Amino acid sequence: MAIDVELLRVRQRPARVAWLRRGRNAIELENERLTADLRASREELRASRVRIVEAADEERRRIARDLHDGLQARLVLLAIQANGVRIDAAAPPHVRAQAFDVESGLQTAITELRALVQGVMPDALTERGLFAAVEDLVDRVPIPTELHLSPGGVPLPAAVESSGYFVLSEAIANAIKHAHASALAVCLEHRYGWLVIGVHDDGIGGARAGGGAGMRGMADRVEAFGGRLTVESAPGRGTRIRAQLPCA
Repeated sequence: MAIDVELLRVRQRPARVAWLRRGRNAIELENERLTADLRASREELRASRVRIVEAADEERRRIARDLHDGLQARLVLLAIQANGVRIDAAAPPHVRAQAFDVESGLQTAITELRALVQGVMPDALTERGLFAAVEDLVDRVPIPTELHLSPGGVPLPAAVESSGYFVLSEAIANAIKHAHASALAVCLEHRYGWLVIGVHDDGIGGARAGGGAGMRGMADRVEAFGGRLTVESAPGRGTRIRAQLPCA
């Protein structure tokens, strides 16, 4: 009995099509599951990195508070006591001279300690917020600096504020210490749910993202929040650093 091969193929075709469709659907479902797992893993990693940054900043605040309220307060009290001895007319001249030396040394130590506290966690940042702290920072920059601020009118999360401050301060420090810049332009804006940081200098250029401890620190903070960091720094043409941090 002859078998009609073509007829057999036609009869088998719907079954084959159905089988292929089932296989394709299974592959698509598996791809969707893997994609969802990957997104969840990325989000979990990002959240973990943000928690690490938040914990480190909270420790910075604690250290700054302890230094300010503890050691600095005691040094100020000692300086006041030394000043009392120095101006005491009844004290012997050599004692007053020694008191003067002690007071001068304490004042120097207090100044250095205040600078250290400001480096750990600036008072302006914790008390008045990011934009006020950046104004204070730029006022202390030793080269001409153009500043543009656009706060946006909406409070920022504390972790975003501290990260934005340290990214910006590191960019300024790099421009002064390494790029030998003679002028700076600083921009800080809060818009459309993003904190946008820009620092442009007229220095020697040649910087690159991740090229040094400071640049790596900036990149780590930005990446922890799922942000973006770009560095344009052709040799001899200055450096442009732009960072974007999501505020949600």
